[in-house]
Amino acid sequence: MAGMTQVARPARDKHRAAGREKESTFLICTIMSVTGLILIGALVWHLETRRRVATEQGANQAVAGKVEAAREHLAHRDWDRAVELLEQAVATENATCFGDGPQLLARAQRGQAGAVLEAAEAAVGRQDAAGSLKLLRDYLANPHATEKGRALRLKGEIELAVSDEKAVALLRGLPDQALLRFGQDGTLPAIDGIHHPVVREMYRQRLRGQLACEQHRRVAAARLAREKQLAEARRVREEQEKRMARIQSAPVFRDLMEFVALMEKKHRDREADDDDPELLAIALEELGVTDPQEQSKLLGDRRSGQQAEDRTVEQISRKRANVKERFRSYKDFDEADRELFDRAVDWVLDRLLEEIKAP
Repeated sequence: MAGMTQVARPARDKHRAAGREKESTFLICTIMSVTGLILIGALVWHLETRRRVATEQGANQAVAGKVEAAREHLAHRDWDRAVELLEQAVATENATCFGDGPQLLARAQRGQAGAVLEAAEAAVGRQDAAGSLKLLRDYLANPHATEKGRALRLKGEIELAVSDEKAVALLRGLPDQALLRFGQDGTLPAIDGIHHPVVREMYRQRLRGQLACEQHRRVAAARLAREKQLAEARRVREEQEKRMARIQSAPVFRDLMEFVALMEKKHRDREADDDDPELLAIALEELGVTDPQEQSKLLGDRRSGQQAEDRTVEQISRKRANVKERFRSYKDFDEADRELFDRAVDWVLDRLLEEIKAP
């Protein structure tokens, strides 16, 4: 047994040594593999870096070339070509250095927009209103436009100057004197409010083109209004005549006219008996009436005539109130009839009073 144990021990030691040798070999192979991969990765990174640097340098050189070319176009105000080159420059793939390309692009875009506004104003100078309006709309839609207030004002003035509808509305709202003055010398505050001189004249001519129509319209409107006024006056007159005929048929009106006739007759009779004071004095002298009592009696008769006149005035006043009150008791007449009756009574009795009080 002891011999067998001694024989087995060297075998185990040999087996263990072989295992350790294999482990060492595997570890060495692993380390070599990892080192190789690291070296390969470093080489690839180095090569990629060199390629990227070369690509960036080429892209940056392309950017610089386009920016430089764009400068030449900017100097000659060739905005469209400058914008095209600079947009390409700032969009160059793999470029990292753009220099002042973005600033130059913004400048070129503003110049490009400004050229549209200049073209719109030039079109106005040629009286090409449609062309100018199109350019102004393009300018206002451009995000790089910097004078939109100026463009909006010009656009509004042109739209006003070319609109027949707005011209008609303006003339229609003018007072007659202002319209007459515009027809004579062409002056109008609305025209003076236009800033652009060419547009101002366009507007003046547009308004002149509508002037005759507005004048004819006003003449026709005045004639129609006059006809309506006359027709209304005729209608009112006819209605009042009908009302007056109905009123005159009322017993109280006939009674009024009989009263007036009676008062007029009494007044005429009194005037026939009434002498002038001077004539009365001459008559007294010729008749030899020197007795003061007799003269006083004759003059007293004259004073009694004045008293009679006063009584007549009082009678007329009572008659005025009486006939108006009686007429209001009639049920077949409305308020308009009563007002007309009152005016008729006043007119008739006022004339009677004037006749009685006349010297």
